[in-house]
Amino acid sequence: MSEKTLLEIALAVAMASAAGDARADGDGLTLGDAMRRAIAHNPTLASAVVDVQVADARVTEARGLDDFVLGAGVTWSRSRGPNAAAQSTPTTPYDAVDASASLTRPLSTGGSVALKLDAPWARIGAASSTGGVGTLDVYQPSAQIVATQPLLRGRGYDVARAPLRLANVNRGVASLDLEARATTLARDVARAYWELAFAAGAVTEHRSALDAARAQLAAVNAQIAVGKAPPSASAEVEVSVALREDESVDADAALAQRAADLGRLLGMPRDLAAASLRATERPQLFEQPVQDDAVAQALARNPEIASLHARADAFRIGVDVADSRLLPLLDVTASAGPVGVASDPSPALRSLSTLSGFTASAGVVFEEPIERRAAKGALEAARGGVQKASLAEVDARARVATDVANAATALDASRRRVALLTRATQVAELDLEGETARFQANRSTSFDVLRRQQALADTRLRLLRAQADHAEAMLAIDALSGDLLARHGLAMRGIGNAEEHR
Repeated sequence: MSEKTLLEIALAVAMASAAGDARADGDGLTLGDAMRRAIAHNPTLASAVVDVQVADARVTEARGLDDFVLGAGVTWSRSRGPNAAAQSTPTTPYDAVDASASLTRPLSTGGSVALKLDAPWARIGAASSTGGVGTLDVYQPSAQIVATQPLLRGRGYDVARAPLRLANVNRGVASLDLEARATTLARDVARAYWELAFAAGAVTEHRSALDAARAQLAAVNAQIAVGKAPPSASAEVEVSVALREDESVDADAALAQRAADLGRLLGMPRDLAAASLRATERPQLFEQPVQDDAVAQALARNPEIASLHARADAFRIGVDVADSRLLPLLDVTASAGPVGVASDPSPALRSLSTLSGFTASAGVVFEEPIERRAAKGALEAARGGVQKASLAEVDARARVATDVANAATALDASRRRVALLTRATQVAELDLEGETARFQANRSTSFDVLRRQQALADTRLRLLRAQADHAEAMLAIDALSGDLLARHGLAMRGIGNAEEHR
């Protein structure tokens, strides 16, 4: 992971959103501003950032498996027999103090190496030359290197450091989940933004059509006033004005709804959103067709698929551990080092430093459950987890591939619709101009003018819809391929690697 964590990126985005907030309350809102504001104010995304922090902490915790362990201790004991005769055996201690210290280094192979220092003192009973019971002080310091290593169960990095491997995988899963949530949020914001832009355009077109109908009504009334048309000539125009007023009211309501939808994603109150949110951008036409390998790119970069694959890796770690538990426990231990013995501390330490005494030991521990039901059950459960995660990944890959193909088809269709409707709009404008001129020359009727006005308004609305559909189709492809955040400068880096600390 890079030094700049996802939390820092999110905080930077939150600070950058302040400018977007100001524009949202003033001159309108760009798509990038909307995305930044949503990412900065979304509680679900903030929760995902905390999940990444927790996963980082778990990685640090798991690294503690390789920490040096310093140990120290002091033990005092006193022993007395039931009578003086029982104390005549030199090996029966009266009093003893044992001070010890150790420094242990766990090994990634599953074993450990330790340096142990021991300084025991004992005062034992000893028979005197007169037949009584006396005491004898004994100092026996020692320094030993102690090594342990499993030969079967628990041997090797994959098993001994399974918690660290799992923590790294879970760190990657948390990062991918954060990216997937951010992508989903950005996709929803962009879709709501383009729907707001379409609704705003529809309001403009409906008002323009209403103004044109009112202008036509005024022209008809002028003709009626001078006797060029009967009083009933205004009826059909008045009906058209009423219908267009009705459509304009519906368009205003739709605009308020779309603003509320976007405002909800931005964390704004409904009233404030309806009053202040304006989409300042218009959809762009992507002339380049979707690449033939768009599906392959989406399958390779989609964060949801990557997260499911990482979850399967986590279960595979469980399989490694369960496989190891099926093996017998066979651990070896070996120790060696100098030892000193004397009745006073100084001679005992000199004896230790001159290596005049030496001790060594070795041992083997074997253990094997007879039925091994716990190990077998754990292995089957881990394999089931791998299978379930793999099936979920297969399903997600099929769904993503289909969604990308469908979005590519929609993108191509909307591109052609935009081209056709752009030309149709130009023709409809010319047709309306000609019809209006003919009406003014008393060579046409109001019905013909109204019909061409409606045709122009319908064509413009269809063009707006095609442009919005085109933007949303491209949006879907970017979201599925994991490119949406990067396209708008919101790429989240630092995805964890399951083996990055190996």
